[in-house]
Amino acid sequence: MKQKLSFLLALCLFCACLSPASTAQASGSKVVKLKENKTYYYDLNGDKKKEKIEIKCKYRKNSNDTIQVYVNEEKLFSQKDDYLYGMFYLIDLNAKDKYKELLVETHSDSEVNAAFEAIRYQGKNKKSILKSNGIHGDKIKCNSRQLELYRFSLLSNTGKNKFYISADRPYSNTYFGSYYCKVPVTVKNGKLVAQKSSTYETAAFTKKFVYQLNRSMALYSKASTSSKSITCKSGSKFKALSLKPVETTKANGALFVKVKMTSGKIGWLYFPAFSKNNTNFNYYLKTVPGWG
Repeated sequence: MKQKLSFLLALCLFCACLSPASTAQASGSKVVKLKENKTYYYDLNGDKKKEKIEIKCKYRKNSNDTIQVYVNEEKLFSQKDDYLYGMFYLIDLNAKDKYKELLVETHSDSEVNAAFEAIRYQGKNKKSILKSNGIHGDKIKCNSRQLELYRFSLLSNTGKNKFYISADRPYSNTYFGSYYCKVPVTVKNGKLVAQKSSTYETAAFTKKFVYQLNRSMALYSKASTSSKSITCKSGSKFKALSLKPVETTKANGALFVKVKMTSGKIGWLYFPAFSKNNTNFNYYLKTVPGWG
């Protein structure tokens, strides 16, 4: 009898381990990714009752694509555009309140953001939407004049009214090329507002890319051309760790890049602002990353 009970207990535990945690709730910094054309059940407003969440996407071969999000049969988000696709998340922007938000991120032609907003469902016919940018790549609202954000994706969440996005080239520099970096976004007065930082950690593709110098460059100990330096020869390879914009009031300004050379040395490389007297994009790097 004891052997039978032990077997049944073991079987129950085994089945429990195999059962998918389809109702796991986003809490604190946790982010739950939701798939298109699926139905989910989560408590969004802290009333101990699970809402029915439907993600409906119709893609018509890059023409008149449609994305809709429903909560308890109520349409809370709808968008129609060409070359449209979406990414959807359950996110807890503020771990201290009772709400969980639905974050909708859509992209259109050339992966430019078509929408990026967090939907807070408060009950039947009650909602608030924390918006950033609008249709066709209008820039996300920002507290900096130069931080240009038109192509970005959710990266991570803190649960303290702050999360991070992976942004494509918020500060342009022709000689360093295209890159992704980590940009903080806060909730302020019902809006999602990108925050200016002194430095930005690299992200996505850029974090892994191996660069190679096309000419000898000074490797500075600090993000300053007056700091101590050593010379890195042409052909030297490195990975980019973070970026520090020098000029933040104009496009194509100077940029410091913190790097780790394959030799193990860490320091800062200086890429000057673009000059019409030097139109050689590969002047500093053998391969300058670039996309649309």
